[in-house]
Amino acid sequence: MDLKTLRLFATAAEQVSFTLAAKAFCTTPSTVSKALKALERELGLPLMVRGGPAKGLTPAGLILLQRARRIMDEVSGLQAELDQLRELRHGSLRLGFPCLGASSLCVKMLTRFQQSYPGIELSVSLLPPDVLEEQIHQGSLDLALVITTHATDPDTRLLHTEPVVAVLHESLLGPLPQGLAARALAPWRLLLFEQCRSLNASLLQACAHAGLHPHVMLVSPGASDYLLEMLAARQGFSLQPRSFMQRHPHPQLLSLEVQDLPLLWHYSLTWPRGSRPGQAAQAWLALAGQAHEPPP
Repeated sequence: MDLKTLRLFATAAEQVSFTLAAKAFCTTPSTVSKALKALERELGLPLMVRGGPAKGLTPAGLILLQRARRIMDEVSGLQAELDQLRELRHGSLRLGFPCLGASSLCVKMLTRFQQSYPGIELSVSLLPPDVLEEQIHQGSLDLALVITTHATDPDTRLLHTEPVVAVLHESLLGPLPQGLAARALAPWRLLLFEQCRSLNASLLQACAHAGLHPHVMLVSPGASDYLLEMLAARQGFSLQPRSFMQRHPHPQLLSLEVQDLPLLWHYSLTWPRGSRPGQAAQAWLALAGQAHEPPP
């Protein structure tokens, strides 16, 4: 019994016609009949009712048809998976990361991906978050790492979540026996990265809910060092993910959770809305799922 014979049998059974089955396989009805008789001899049971007004399958034929369909479905699935692997030998993948230090989450993945799929040509763009969102919605990128403070939509894959903290000079605050409240930050300006409209809007909305309405100073998203120097010069405070100070340690700066600002910073991979990620993008998403670790 081979796969071709099973397909021939299934087609003849579903069409209830040797003639139609023969056309589907570009052969003759007699060839179909001979092949099915040989299958019956091999199994030792009749599979099809021949002669008389009734046509159809015997009980053995019904069992074989059900199993044949399952086998053909499995083979089709196997062929699809192998086709995916063949496609990943060549191709390209356009990635976008925000120029806020978040791309460090994917540096190891870049190495792992290139080792696993050396035939895929990678291009990486470091862009401000607003530009990144425009690029992914326009289809100029296959995958982008985005930062949000809200739940992700269906066209995203969450990678990492961490709390938002206030970063400021240690001398700006006195003793905080009950922890830091948002209103304690009212005397100082809030330093945020520009070209992060949606992210900044979420931060300011959360501040307003906590009774904090700070003056805002915008800094270029690629100027983390300048932001640190402004904070060290007591020019204000900033709201950043907890890992910000791990990436940019500074002896005079503190990072403190604000009790009434329970914000979370979500890092997610996203792709063009309403589309299905290509094979190379799906391979990257699979690696991202394997590499995901809980927040420190």
